[in-house]
Amino acid sequence: MIDYPNSNLFKKLSNIIDDYIQKQDRVFITITGKSGAGKSTLGKYIRKNGISDIKPSQIAVIDDSVMTIDYFGGLIRRKYKNKIDKKDNLKPFLKKIGDKKRLIFYINVTPSNRITQTDIMVWLDIDKQSQKERLTKRIKDKTKVEKAMDIEPNIDNISYKEFIRGSL
Repeated sequence: MIDYPNSNLFKKLSNIIDDYIQKQDRVFITITGKSGAGKSTLGKYIRKNGISDIKPSQIAVIDDSVMTIDYFGGLIRRKYKNKIDKKDNLKPFLKKIGDKKRLIFYINVTPSNRITQTDIMVWLDIDKQSQKERLTKRIKDKTKVEKAMDIEPNIDNISYKEFIRGSL
């Protein structure tokens, strides 16, 4: 189990969010990295626990094409799905949440397929052995594991103000 609050990457992200949230009402954070790097797990942790001084109720996490929002301290969880084949900068999700959320996390291996800008880009690294171990636990077909391992993150044509790269 990763001790997120004490990891260097989490601390750095938290500090950057602190700076941004003082300057603007809403901060967009994109988390990318190879399959198995821990993107979804980090997003789930943040959605449930918050980050910095931002409470979970002020956070939306969009993992691939699914946005999960917890209400009433996590007693109720709502999922919104929206698959799309073009760049929409998450507009269908933003319509759902209006101005209620201060942090919007978008998690994807290839975020450039959907977005063109973000405030903070987080790239999670993972070594090949750990990646294979993690993927083998959740994908039983070895061919699909190999295929997932070959997908390279793509952030081409995405503008961002801050870039953080590291592992958990």
